[in-house]
Amino acid sequence: MAIPSSPCSARDSPTSVSAPLPQTRTGEQGIRDRARPSVLQLSAHALTLIYDSLTSERAWDASFMRGPRSRHGMRRLATKHLFENGTDGWNVLIGALELARAWAIRKTSDIAPSSTNEPHRLDRNTRIRLAVCLSMSWKFQRSSNNYFAKAFTDVGEFHGWPDLKDGHTRELAFIGYAFLFPSEQANFGTFSEGNIEAVKQLYQTMFRLEVDLLKTVSTFSLLADKNVQVRAELLLEQLYLDKELTSAVGMSARSILPFLLRAALSSDTYEELVCDLEHGAQAIVCAACYCVAVAAVPHSDAHHDATGPRHPPRFDRAVRRTALALLHASQLHGDDNYQRHGCFGEAAWPNHVFVAEETLRRAKMALRSAGAR
Repeated sequence: MAIPSSPCSARDSPTSVSAPLPQTRTGEQGIRDRARPSVLQLSAHALTLIYDSLTSERAWDASFMRGPRSRHGMRRLATKHLFENGTDGWNVLIGALELARAWAIRKTSDIAPSSTNEPHRLDRNTRIRLAVCLSMSWKFQRSSNNYFAKAFTDVGEFHGWPDLKDGHTRELAFIGYAFLFPSEQANFGTFSEGNIEAVKQLYQTMFRLEVDLLKTVSTFSLLADKNVQVRAELLLEQLYLDKELTSAVGMSARSILPFLLRAALSSDTYEELVCDLEHGAQAIVCAACYCVAVAAVPHSDAHHDATGPRHPPRFDRAVRRTALALLHASQLHGDDNYQRHGCFGEAAWPNHVFVAEETLRRAKMALRSAGAR
């Protein structure tokens, strides 16, 4: 399926709705006493919105196929629990965020102050670097599995591209275009062959940045094992192999890991969480397992074959303490647009029961009963 030449135009640039963002609540003022969002918070939110836009518009294929052809069917367990964009089933967002922390977010990154009617906004250079991080993470995780239209028939002399009969997608440039605000898109012009010089210039800039990212950052480790979500996945796998979790419980817990990481980002504790990856991974797995264990899943719910006793694995006291803090942050920022964006704010999502307010409250009580303070 070919996407339109500018699939994001219908909703402008997704980053133009990047506020409100994580709030710091103080006393009765609540949301009115919001803190200035950090560059990391704005970056995480922008990456989430752009990824959601690209996958929702079917520019990128995030499905879980058993093989390269449709006749092989879908991977049922992964599709059941990780189909929604918010679950980051391919670890694209967490990978992009870790690349951003290492390379895109710099001392020169700036945030335009907000007014009554405008959101806080990242500077353009940082947003373009974020686009490179998102593209790199996607290509690593999904091998460029996309539906971009091959709308550009130029030879691509900058890199010595062959003169392909069916054209090129200029995908890298389009991702950068998606990170532009509406006024910037208007000044840029359409993303089409009729505006080829502007498209080529943007592509060449992003191509140079991509090379710089590859040359200066250990991309493989950040996308593979040196990020907390992937470490948490590996821990859930080991718990399954050790028969401490069923596959359904493990996948249910995996589906809400990004929700807990959003809580860490919203509460400015993400850097602390990833300072010790092993401890951080155990903490978010602990919090997720307690949520799954206490969730009030109806026994008649056919979707959840994880009903019945779901005792969480044993974790040490320090891990339980961090998990309790994550659950507290999840409640504190539960009304934020970022925290509840996508499936985590949709009651119709079958796994929403694991992040419902009542579940978070019960999980906190269970952790306190287990000695966490």
